[in-house]
Amino acid sequence: MPYLASVIRGGKEIKIPARQIVPGDMIIIRDGDRVPADARIIKAVDLAVDNSPLTGESEPQIRKDGPESGDVEPANLIYSGTTVVRGYGIAVVFATGMATEFGKIAHLTQEVGEAPTPLQRELTFVTRVITVISVGLGFVFFVMGESIGISPQDNFLFAIGIIAANVPEGLLPTVTLSLSLASQRMVRRNALIKKLASVETLGSANVILWAGYAVSGNAWMR
Repeated sequence: MPYLASVIRGGKEIKIPARQIVPGDMIIIRDGDRVPADARIIKAVDLAVDNSPLTGESEPQIRKDGPESGDVEPANLIYSGTTVVRGYGIAVVFATGMATEFGKIAHLTQEVGEAPTPLQRELTFVTRVITVISVGLGFVFFVMGESIGISPQDNFLFAIGIIAANVPEGLLPTVTLSLSLASQRMVRRNALIKKLASVETLGSANVILWAGYAVSGNAWMR
């Protein structure tokens, strides 16, 4: 269900669907409101926003009107998708939809493709080798059958049987079972696994770095 946003049009405050906001609109935000677009603050009264959906910061961020600063995250800007936790403000919209910071991040996530894991590459290589060997053996036995006078029909069926017999039917179930067991062991160590393939990728890592954000607001890496 679309949510409504407060804007100033024709000198009056009105409520319109957030999707109808355009750059240049003046929006009014209050405690509990969701910011409908990226905007520059022109008036702020004890204004603070929750930027955690965008930046992951757990503490409310103070926002105020004033000149543009050289900070990475200027205090006079608010961003679509964030929430006002207290105060009141008026801001001028400069980006909407996919042109917002939130929209740019969403666009980047859509463009990222999934590269095959080392195990998937190995399985693909093994499958191709087995296919070549199986077809080669089938062809060799077909030629041998022809040389000793076996009928073409029986010879063909025998060659197909040789090819089918070389297919490792238990390969995929074995790999899946191995990854499932590894996932269960990691769960017992408080590691949540969403994709089985990530278990194998993690097993190929030599060094693991992870970033977090301390409660005090100081960035750290371990």
